[in-house]
Amino acid sequence: MKPCPVCKTQKNLIKKDSYRQGNVYECATCYTGLFNGELPTYAGADIEEKNYMKFLKRFILTYEFGYLKKRQPMRILDIGSGSGELALQLSKFGHDVTCNDIDKKSLARISKRQKLKTLYGSIEKLSIPSSSFDAIILRHTFEHMDNPNKVIQSIRRALTKKGVVIIMLPNYDSLCRKIVGKCWSGFSIPSHRYFWTIPGLSAFLKNNGFRIVKKKTLFSHYGLPLNLTFFVKHPVIRVLLLPVFFLLGGMLEIVFTQIGKGQNLFIEARKL
Repeated sequence: MKPCPVCKTQKNLIKKDSYRQGNVYECATCYTGLFNGELPTYAGADIEEKNYMKFLKRFILTYEFGYLKKRQPMRILDIGSGSGELALQLSKFGHDVTCNDIDKKSLARISKRQKLKTLYGSIEKLSIPSSSFDAIILRHTFEHMDNPNKVIQSIRRALTKKGVVIIMLPNYDSLCRKIVGKCWSGFSIPSHRYFWTIPGLSAFLKNNGFRIVKKKTLFSHYGLPLNLTFFVKHPVIRVLLLPVFFLLGGMLEIVFTQIGKGQNLFIEARKL
């Protein structure tokens, strides 16, 4: 059994849900969740996207990271860069971006099509020189890390003196999860190894030498709009009800986000 990454003990872990691949436990002290079970087999990412999906993704990325357009040009490392859409958007904002991934095919496509710098390998296993980056971003990546303490220390070493780490991932404290339970899309078992809340992730970052400068939850169509569809088994009825789910679920998800209980959490922390 892995210990809680925040409290660093197994004593307060309570079993919450069971899946075929293993169990989800929750720390009774900091409410961080963790999955104890089989490791996923990584088969590479399918990064080919239709044009309309690219447009939608660019819109979403601007909503999430548009504020970085106002920052002075930074050297940014995008960990888990996938298709490279976030890195491309950040480069358009004027930043010098390096894409990092464990998928060689994804990085090859990024390097060829988008002319961005790439870095292959797991961040905790790479020998990145100290003070290499002003900002390191993990968008829907940190929850996949099996050893978050090693990862965050590697990130801290790679950051400049006042560098920032920006983490975005599913919010374990979201009202959507509390409504749909173990069907919540944020679990994504066994791929997701840890399930974070804003207080839990904030404490984790502070324990590892960071100061929180920004924290909030963000709206996502992967929240209640999508999760409501899981309750309808019949495929035809599910399709017919999609407009209702996305309208009603979308309105509720907006409210959840406004009160800090949205589907995704977003934290920016500065190195001390």
